[in-house]
Amino acid sequence: MKILALLLLIPSLSHGAACQTITRRPGVELQKCDRLHVLYLEGTPRERARLHGELLGRELSIDVMDYFSNKIFDPIRGAPGWAKWIVEKAYNVWARILFRGAPANFHEEVSALAHGAGLDPIHFKRAVALPDTSHFLSRIAGISWLRWLPSAGCTSVAVRSRGGDFIYGRNLDFAGALLWDRHPLVTVHLPPAGSGELRHASFGADGAHFSGITGMNEEGIVFAVHQNYSRDMRVGGVPMFFVGELVLRQARNLEDAVEILRKNRPSPLWTFVVIDTKSGQALAAESSRKHFEVRRMEGDVFVQTNHLQSAPLLPWERISFGTKWNSVYRFETATQMARRGGASLQSVARILSHQSSPGGEISSYYDVLKAHTIQTVFVEKKNGRLRAVVSADDAPTSGGDFVALDVASLWNRAPLAFERLRPAGVTPTARKNQRAISRAFSRYFDHRDYGGAIAQLASHRTLDASLFRATAELQAGNPEAALEEASLALENPRFRSGPAHVVQSLERVRLLALWKAGKHQEARELAQKIVDRGFSRPSLLETAKAIRENREAPLSVRKPVFEFFSGDLGGLEGP
Repeated sequence: MKILALLLLIPSLSHGAACQTITRRPGVELQKCDRLHVLYLEGTPRERARLHGELLGRELSIDVMDYFSNKIFDPIRGAPGWAKWIVEKAYNVWARILFRGAPANFHEEVSALAHGAGLDPIHFKRAVALPDTSHFLSRIAGISWLRWLPSAGCTSVAVRSRGGDFIYGRNLDFAGALLWDRHPLVTVHLPPAGSGELRHASFGADGAHFSGITGMNEEGIVFAVHQNYSRDMRVGGVPMFFVGELVLRQARNLEDAVEILRKNRPSPLWTFVVIDTKSGQALAAESSRKHFEVRRMEGDVFVQTNHLQSAPLLPWERISFGTKWNSVYRFETATQMARRGGASLQSVARILSHQSSPGGEISSYYDVLKAHTIQTVFVEKKNGRLRAVVSADDAPTSGGDFVALDVASLWNRAPLAFERLRPAGVTPTARKNQRAISRAFSRYFDHRDYGGAIAQLASHRTLDASLFRATAELQAGNPEAALEEASLALENPRFRSGPAHVVQSLERVRLLALWKAGKHQEARELAQKIVDRGFSRPSLLETAKAIRENREAPLSVRKPVFEFFSGDLGGLEGP
């Protein structure tokens, strides 16, 4: 058994194997490399979009695009039919307005994608608009029902060696767990000779045609996007999904990329990470219609998470305490680990799969890996050779299996082979617990199956797991169970050294559970103790003061929602 356990930790699981051709016809070829699909598209941008659309619902799944097209309506899932109809029509108008900032050719390409799939273009416009529109709505996250809207995380790490080796890795943390990760797709765009457009690839999922999330081009330029949380939002910018596509079609170096980014600004504030694998340099552009700041790599390590880092932009940041706390933690932890580990695939994989619990249990505030890490991509330059290493496993992807592809073979259409890897070396027990975190997230965030979500994390013995279970029990209408869970955790000496903001969130859940269980006298007594002790969290104090005065807490604080990203309760407040 010990030998078997050691074998499971070996990063490389197999040697090269040939990818299988699924379909081939003029302009399009689809191959399968283990769980990863590789799609070659030839022709003009519009022709490529149509060809991709024709595969959706057939050789490729339409489910990913359906999910993102309709996700914005989650907060009103229980509303009357007429209300849903009004919201849908209003959102369609918003999506069309957002598209006004896009170059005209992208309108044509989205229409061609929809035509190929046999769907109304608005279906894809809503999917493309989701990151920007949910970003905008996150500004008013104090409204409890808006906390169900998706928000992105993401961690990027780049490391170079003195010998010229280079490794870049990134986690995509977003909604769509157990969907995006189960339909991974590398889309290779092969434009006509003489068109002026560079060959480029999108690392995404079925239907995610554009390279706005993660991608690279034949000149060795790599692009990735990170969400910020700010009050900088103006209508009329370029939809975020298209910005990366513009960079990868045209940029031959970092200066080209900066100029393209400067000319094509998104509506809300996003951070765009650009890597030049030839020079081993990296930068992050914090960009919106109003602001544009560039932070360049210093030394041999570059890290990007989700908090703003340019001094002129700091006054514009609008981020919850828990989210900022974890973003800073990920940044500092990744930087320290990268400096120690060097420019190797295994080193950066261990960073992106980092958890404070050796057994893989949830502690989101101390973790880099997230429940909604739905894709992880590495671009590795070793001895002059470039490899793309793409996740091909269930979320959270950074701890699982990967498929490695030779980048030169992608551009040259050489016979494609792959190598299956497990670079982070996560133990089977930890991997089982990681998967349970993502299953809990999916059941909680996408299906409101509170009981099913609780069951997934029933065996996790962390402060974060206790806060999650107590919150979910309260949401499920089980205040007695929530009270028991919260009380046991708050009395556990192991948790006293946990992050103060998380402990105070658990205290709020206990107080709300007492009140909802009808134990009003006990609730008032606890509320008085909380006020007397001088806790710092506004949501806890607001709840305590209301209950002390024998009235229900305000709506903004009496319906907590657990955030798998930060390990805290949602809402915009300080510590």
